Amino acid sequence: MASIVPQSRHDMDMAYSVESYRGGAVSSMAREDLEKQRNMMSMQEARWVGVRKKVPGMSGIPGTKQKTRSQQSPRFQSRFESGYLDMEDPYMKKINEMNTDMKEKFQQKECYRFVPAQLHLQRPKAVHMQDIKCCCGEILSEHKIMKESHGTFEKTHAFEQLVSPEFHELMARDGMDEPPKKIPEPQKPWDGKNDKVVRKLTTTSFGKINFENVEHAGGKKPAKYVRVSDDTDVVHLLELMKKHWRMMEPKQPDLVISVVGGAKNFKLDGRMRDTFSSGLIKAAKTTSAWLISSGFNMGIMKSVGQAVRQGQSFNWDNDRMVHVLRCIGIAPWGYVKDRKFLENTEERSRRNEAINYRTSNVILHDSPVPLNPDHTHFIFVDDGLRNRYGGVSGVRARLEQKISQPESEGGLGIPLVLVVVEGGTDSIHDASESLKQKIPVVVCAGTGRAADILKFAYKYTKTSGDKKMTQEQEKKLDQKILDAYGKTWKDDERAKNIGNIKKKVQECCECTDLMHIFHMNKHEDLDLAILSVLLKARKGSDEQQRLSQLKLALNWDRVDIAQEEIFREDVLWSTGTLHDVLTEALKKNKVQFVELILRQGIVMKEYLTVQVMVELYENIPSYVGKVMHRLTGKTLNETDKNKTGGKTFVDIENIRDLLFKLLDKYDTMEELLVPLDRDTEEAAVNPKLRHFQRPYKMLLTWALLLKYQEMAKLFWELGDEPITSALVATRIFQNMAKYLPKHESHLQEGFEELKKEFEGLATNVLNACHMVDPDKAMMIVERKSPCFNEMSCLQIAASANDTKFLSSPTCFSSLNMKWKHGILFTLPKMFLCIIFPPYIIFGLEILNLDVGKNDGNNGTGNWCQKIRAWVQKIAIFYSSPLSKFAHGMVAYAVFLIAHSYMVLVDFKRYEVTPLEWVMVIWVFSFFIDEIHTFIAFPSPTFWSKIRDWYGFLKWLDVINFILAFVAFIVHIASPHHFNVTKVLYCVNSIIFYLRIMKIYIAHGQLGPKMFMIRRMLDELRMFVMVMVVFLLAYGIASQGLLYKTRSPTWRILKDIIYFPYWQLFGEIFLEEIDTEDSCTAGADNCRTSHWLVYFLLAGYLMVGNILLLNLLIAIFRYATSSSSTFSLPSSGMQHPPPQPSHCHLQVCNILLLNLLMAIFRYATSPSSTFSLPSSGMQHPPPQPTHCHLQSRV
Repeated sequence: MASIVPQSRHDMDMAYSVESYRGGAVSSMAREDLEKQRNMMSMQEARWVGVRKKVPGMSGIPGTKQKTRSQQSPRFQSRFESGYLDMEDPYMKKINEMNTDMKEKFQQKECYRFVPAQLHLQRPKAVHMQDIKCCCGEILSEHKIMKESHGTFEKTHAFEQLVSPEFHELMARDGMDEPPKKIPEPQKPWDGKNDKVVRKLTTTSFGKINFENVEHAGGKKPAKYVRVSDDTDVVHLLELMKKHWRMMEPKQPDLVISVVGGAKNFKLDGRMRDTFSSGLIKAAKTTSAWLISSGFNMGIMKSVGQAVRQGQSFNWDNDRMVHVLRCIGIAPWGYVKDRKFLENTEERSRRNEAINYRTSNVILHDSPVPLNPDHTHFIFVDDGLRNRYGGVSGVRARLEQKISQPESEGGLGIPLVLVVVEGGTDSIHDASESLKQKIPVVVCAGTGRAADILKFAYKYTKTSGDKKMTQEQEKKLDQKILDAYGKTWKDDERAKNIGNIKKKVQECCECTDLMHIFHMNKHEDLDLAILSVLLKARKGSDEQQRLSQLKLALNWDRVDIAQEEIFREDVLWSTGTLHDVLTEALKKNKVQFVELILRQGIVMKEYLTVQVMVELYENIPSYVGKVMHRLTGKTLNETDKNKTGGKTFVDIENIRDLLFKLLDKYDTMEELLVPLDRDTEEAAVNPKLRHFQRPYKMLLTWALLLKYQEMAKLFWELGDEPITSALVATRIFQNMAKYLPKHESHLQEGFEELKKEFEGLATNVLNACHMVDPDKAMMIVERKSPCFNEMSCLQIAASANDTKFLSSPTCFSSLNMKWKHGILFTLPKMFLCIIFPPYIIFGLEILNLDVGKNDGNNGTGNWCQKIRAWVQKIAIFYSSPLSKFAHGMVAYAVFLIAHSYMVLVDFKRYEVTPLEWVMVIWVFSFFIDEIHTFIAFPSPTFWSKIRDWYGFLKWLDVINFILAFVAFIVHIASPHHFNVTKVLYCVNSIIFYLRIMKIYIAHGQLGPKMFMIRRMLDELRMFVMVMVVFLLAYGIASQGLLYKTRSPTWRILKDIIYFPYWQLFGEIFLEEIDTEDSCTAGADNCRTSHWLVYFLLAGYLMVGNILLLNLLIAIFRYATSSSSTFSLPSSGMQHPPPQPSHCHLQVCNILLLNLLMAIFRYATSPSSTFSLPSSGMQHPPPQPTHCHLQSRV
């Protein structure tokens, strides 16, 4: 979609400037062509302009918007060799369309008959003849016909047309002369309703206002304005606000707040100002409300502007920046100070340039007032009068009425509230008219005048049954009216004016159900008062009215009011009424509302359908799409944004595929949905109305993907299998963090924190179960979940790397029971049974096995029972994983001894010895065992088995087996290549000895050290990349200086790497940088000493042995201190060795030395200790070392 791009630096409709994307190519373009090119592209297209321009054969303009050279005119070819946009500029098209609508639908009023007003009625008083004002309120020179006249003849003709004949002689006097003491009466009175006196003209004042002498924090955006006549159709105004001002985007407001009250002499101070501002902004932000005031920089309008400035911010809406708070000023055109600067020209209107306007804080009596710079939109009402306040109330009342009217009657259907703060008689009139239109009113008591008068009348009217005040109360009301407004009244006018005002006040008090008195000096919230009066206005027994109240409370996020006022015990809701509200609460992440609505008896299986789930996935975060594309190759399905308002809809099947990739196993769509034969009739006709078998499971995964933390915890509590569900959440969070792009680090950290929280929830629930019944707790973690595809808690926790959960007593007991298989003694006795098998029969203790129990029979039966018990003991012993592990250790030790003997002694050059045959068969058994282990590994899918089981060591084992078989085949097939066989066998022996590390992992003391080595190796790889830079820099430079000329050989590569590497460890090789004894001066390949090499060597050793080596020590210290280790409880029980997936066990002297140093620091530290997770063993924390490692290791 094309974007509207700003024409000035003040407009923020577009955040990208042309300079950011066009580079040097822009300078060759004319401004008009540049603007056209820029406006044709959307933000996404403009974003990649720089990239396209750098690709050979591509233009900066998108290919779909280019015109080929053959289609271009010669003028365009010379100016744009890469192509020109062959479309109408969308920005100018919208501007032209707006200008046309403005001129067709809106008018302004101008006076065309000058009749001097009597001097005593003119404010301020005229001092010179040029200051005399017309009855319309404007001086002669400022009338439109006079301003548009140029030259003596035109001005004379305009003067004769404008001024009444009887005043020609008077007004022709010099402008600096004193005015007469009395203005003669006109032959024909000035009548503003006469079309010949006040004419309607096409409006010329519209566009954008830039308040140039005001700055806003975070930038500013011009305000939009229009000048209309006082009898304009408000339907056209609403069309302008929706179509051209786009005030209904990105979200339609849920409320309109109209503020009336004190003007020039009123000011909110201190606590009342804070109460008003905070309450007004909270209400506006909660409901995306529009604020309406008179728009001037004085009185309550200024207070509204200050509140807007305090809470104002900007949001992206497709290709433009929009105000979060929309504040509309409806002001009389004739009372605007410096209004002449707001009159637009044809050229400026065509280009939609912002008009610069200077506001002021100086307010003069009986003079026009400047505009408030914090309003975002202005509607200037022109009734033909100047320099006086009036003509606004009718347009404002009609506009507010149209906004609050239901959509079926042509309105917007947006609730409207009138807020009265202080105010004159106009405020009382506005309140009365609003209440007649069923618009609720909030009166801010304590602010003075109109507000306090209404509060007084409301108080005594509400307490009386007939809604009438007593005579004494009416007298007090009369006195309050007189005190507020009577200072300027004449004595003969007082009674009449008091009666008129009191009548309006009494009319207001007849609608007490639509009024709310808000006490500004009490500890109350204005936003709560506005919500309360809205609920009162819509109060009723009708279900639709209650539903409307509930939506208001939801938009306001006031669950307390919903619970007290709407969900009463005597209220019954029909089936399905609350479904739409529940969906809205879910989309807005209102957890408390969801919980409250669910308590009203909603059946979740009847509520949640495919259509509802699709609606919940509207506007799914972009990071979900990135992970989906990376794992499944699919993207979010977007519909036509012109029809859907920019919303993004996701296919539920794509979400299922994503969850399958995240969890390794997930239900098919048919497994998730209720079978058709058990679903509703509507579901059989429309697949979108099908229901889900486990709705809370679907809602839980939805909340997890969208990172709705509290919502996810709610559905976790309401759903089945809380432990399994929490572990599934950790698995989802782990993979979301894993597959997110690395630059999304803030999202990754957020997912990691959520993973820890849900892992803690699962662990706490499991520990609570363990305290009640340990055996049933073990059954929970071992049980295969029917809700999550027959996966057990242990499987899910292991795949999610939930170490805290796996180290819980329940999980440890379960693993230990599987590991020992009912055997009750430890590993040393196990080796005794292996060495002396009869000990199995007489010394082996078996869990829950009746051995040798005498049932009273003697003889043969007793011996049969004993033999049966012995057989069971032997079977249990040899089938136990612990026994298999111990036998494997012994057998592997024998294998290593035999393999070492074969490599060192028994290997023959031209024959294969029997021991070599035995070793090859033994290695083949290892290979078969790896295949069996892979098949038996509990990962749910084939690819997850490869991912979880076959890490670096496993692939190293496979390569080692292949090398052993290759070596054996080479030895048989080609005995004269015995050197190759011997080398491969030696490599086999290295890897076979490294496999001992896997056995160490099962040990309570050595296991954590293996994980420390793994962490240190990861850091070592990064360090080597740094070290190679210095090594190559020194090696190449030194060899280049030592050899003046040299023939290309592989020895050069050796000298570059070999000598610098060993020099790091103290082998300086000084003889290798001296001149060769047999060297002939000037000969090729002759090493000649060079003085610079010695300095390079000194610098290299200083950097390598001091800087880099200490950097490595610091890296290892960090690795050992920050690595999380897994250790056994102090009970001494054994557990099966965990299999690391990517554990690199290549060790070097530096690595082992630093590991030893870390261990020594733990052992010798006399101070504070720390405990490893779920372990009784105490380990001292790593302490910083101050020793300097020698250069030789």
